[in-house]
Amino acid sequence: MKQEGIAQDPVWSHPLAVSDLPPEGMLLKLVPSEDQRAALSRYVDVLALPALVADVRVTPDGKGGVTLEGNLLATVRQSCLVSLEPFDNAVNERI
Repeated sequence: MKQEGIAQDPVWSHPLAVSDLPPEGMLLKLVPSEDQRAALSRYVDVLALPALVADVRVTPDGKGGVTLEGNLLATVRQSCLVSLEPFDNAVNERI
Protein backbone atom coordinates (compact mmCIF):
# COMPACT_ATOMS: atom_id res chain seq x y z
CA MET A 1 0.00 0.00 0.00
CA LYS A 2 1.41 3.39 -1.00
CA GLN A 3 1.43 6.08 1.68
CA GLU A 4 0.51 9.60 0.58
CA GLY A 5 3.58 11.77 -0.03
CA ILE A 6 6.12 8.97 0.48
CA ALA A 7 7.95 7.48 -2.50
CA GLN A 8 7.92 3.69 -2.44
CA ASP A 9 11.08 3.39 -4.53
CA PRO A 10 13.68 6.16 -4.57
CA VAL A 11 14.17 7.66 -8.00
CA TRP A 12 17.85 8.29 -7.20
CA SER A 13 19.93 6.45 -4.62
CA HIS A 14 23.50 5.38 -3.95
CA PRO A 15 23.54 2.46 -1.50
CA LEU A 16 26.66 2.01 0.64
CA ALA A 17 27.57 -0.59 3.22
CA VAL A 18 28.60 1.20 6.41
CA SER A 19 31.11 -1.59 7.06
CA ASP A 20 32.90 -0.68 3.78
CA LEU A 21 33.52 2.93 4.83
CA PRO A 22 36.94 3.87 6.23
CA PRO A 23 36.86 5.52 9.69
CA GLU A 24 37.77 8.91 8.18
CA GLY A 25 34.90 8.63 5.71
CA MET A 26 34.71 8.70 1.95
CA LEU A 27 34.28 11.52 -0.55
CA LEU A 28 31.66 10.90 -3.23
CA LYS A 29 30.60 12.85 -6.30
CA LEU A 30 27.05 11.77 -7.08
CA VAL A 31 25.68 12.64 -10.52
CA PRO A 32 22.32 11.18 -11.58
CA SER A 33 21.80 10.04 -15.15
CA GLU A 34 19.53 11.93 -17.54
CA ASP A 35 16.76 9.38 -16.88
CA GLN A 36 17.17 9.78 -13.11
CA ARG A 37 17.04 13.58 -13.41
CA ALA A 38 13.85 13.27 -15.48
CA ALA A 39 12.29 11.02 -12.81
CA LEU A 40 13.37 13.45 -10.07
CA SER A 41 11.85 16.40 -11.93
CA ARG A 42 8.53 14.55 -12.20
CA TYR A 43 8.71 13.61 -8.50
CA VAL A 44 9.23 17.24 -7.38
CA ASP A 45 6.90 18.61 -10.08
CA VAL A 46 9.27 20.88 -11.99
CA LEU A 47 9.78 21.10 -15.76
CA ALA A 48 13.30 19.66 -15.72
CA LEU A 49 16.55 19.24 -13.82
CA PRO A 50 19.17 20.04 -16.48
CA ALA A 51 22.00 19.61 -13.96
CA LEU A 52 22.44 18.00 -10.55
CA VAL A 53 25.63 17.13 -8.67
CA ALA A 54 26.12 16.25 -5.00
CA ASP A 55 29.65 16.35 -3.57
CA VAL A 56 29.46 14.65 -0.17
CA ARG A 57 31.56 13.11 2.59
CA VAL A 58 30.02 10.01 4.15
CA THR A 59 31.47 9.13 7.57
CA PRO A 60 30.54 6.26 9.90
CA ASP A 61 28.85 7.64 13.03
CA GLY A 62 29.99 4.80 15.33
CA LYS A 63 26.38 3.68 15.95
CA GLY A 64 25.81 1.71 12.74
CA GLY A 65 24.78 4.72 10.66
CA VAL A 66 26.52 7.50 8.80
CA THR A 67 26.93 11.25 8.81
CA LEU A 68 26.60 12.91 5.42
CA GLU A 69 27.87 16.42 4.72
CA GLY A 70 28.41 18.18 1.45
CA ASN A 71 27.10 20.46 -1.22
CA LEU A 72 24.32 20.10 -3.79
CA LEU A 73 24.51 22.06 -7.04
CA ALA A 74 21.60 21.97 -9.45
CA THR A 75 19.76 23.79 -12.18
CA VAL A 76 15.99 23.56 -11.83
CA ARG A 77 13.74 24.52 -14.75
CA GLN A 78 10.44 25.97 -13.53
CA SER A 79 7.47 27.87 -14.97
CA CYS A 80 6.94 31.53 -14.12
CA LEU A 81 3.65 31.89 -12.25
CA VAL A 82 2.83 35.11 -14.12
CA SER A 83 3.95 34.54 -17.73
CA LEU A 84 4.12 30.71 -17.64
CA GLU A 85 7.47 31.00 -19.45
CA PRO A 86 10.13 28.49 -18.38
CA PHE A 87 13.18 29.76 -16.51
CA ASP A 88 16.22 28.14 -14.91
CA ASN A 89 16.89 28.55 -11.21
CA ALA A 90 20.38 27.82 -9.82
CA VAL A 91 20.50 25.88 -6.55
CA ASN A 92 23.58 25.70 -4.32
CA GLU A 93 22.77 24.11 -0.97
CA ARG A 94 24.85 22.79 1.87
CA ILE A 95 23.66 19.35 2.98
